[in-house]
Amino acid sequence: MKKVKIDRLYGNETIKKYIEDRINGGNLFHAVILSGKEGNGKSTLAKQIISAIACRSQIAPCGQCDACKKILNDECVDIHIIKLPEGRSFVPIDSVRAIYDTVAYKPNDLDFKVYLIQKGDKMLPQAQNALLKLLEEPPENVYFFILCEDEKKLLPTIRSRCEVFRLQEFSAEELLKYLQDNYEYGDHKAASSLAQGSLGLAVKMLSGDDPAIKRRQISDRLVELLLDRSVSEFEFIAFQYENIKSLQELFEIYKLLLSALRDILAAKESDSAELLYYENTEKLDDYANRYSSFTLASMCKAMLDVLSNEAVNTRLPLTITGASSKLWDMKFNGEK
Repeated sequence: MKKVKIDRLYGNETIKKYIEDRINGGNLFHAVILSGKEGNGKSTLAKQIISAIACRSQIAPCGQCDACKKILNDECVDIHIIKLPEGRSFVPIDSVRAIYDTVAYKPNDLDFKVYLIQKGDKMLPQAQNALLKLLEEPPENVYFFILCEDEKKLLPTIRSRCEVFRLQEFSAEELLKYLQDNYEYGDHKAASSLAQGSLGLAVKMLSGDDPAIKRRQISDRLVELLLDRSVSEFEFIAFQYENIKSLQELFEIYKLLLSALRDILAAKESDSAELLYYENTEKLDDYANRYSSFTLASMCKAMLDVLSNEAVNTRLPLTITGASSKLWDMKFNGEK
């Protein structure tokens, strides 16, 4: 009798133990929702569960048999992945309906078939209702995995027919320890503080694979600091000194910050504002209620002034200090 051991997912010990016990006991779930921040192991856990079910080794998943290798290398023809199409905001209903065209076919590499829906919280209600019919009467030897960042965006009827696992968000201290233990080089502290709980994002930042991600994360954090009344100007400046290393990077981040402030102001003025920085208004509602329209507009004007003098600014510390002083003047004087 094989024994399942989920060992490729960092943290999440309670979830891993529960899944191991379920599979070891032969009490398998036919549909699973894996929810959590981007980069926190949803795809990794899905592959581990699928491999554990398929693997014939005494300790599963072994990672060495043909089934494990095909699953881990994304080469298994019995795993059907439904993706968010490039340039689309939602998973189209046709992508879900297409499952009906293949679900009855016999598997090839494995003894079962898998349908893995990425960005499941991007399914419109019509697409979710199409999936619901399959979940209500699941075909034999077919498993469904729905990966999402927010399971609450799925219909209650979908959630009620699935095992729901919300993966762990890591503290900056936990991320820092992981990075220090596993990666010799890089700015461990900056990556752990900017990743906002995402292990995958922290690793990307540390490796320098995606500077655009790092700039966006710094911009997100600047918005949080700027709009928090308890944060001092010194803290705002210190964060920039620690995480921004060049004038070019600073102005790229300030352009993002300006876009964020414009979105917040637009959301405050209209329920149907066209957003450029944020994907939705969930976070904007909180930000927009903290300050008046006049103050937000004044902050935008301050950022425009800084960016319009980009060519004449030649020293990073002075530019950061000057820009921060302008923003802080608007932050408090605008409310008077």
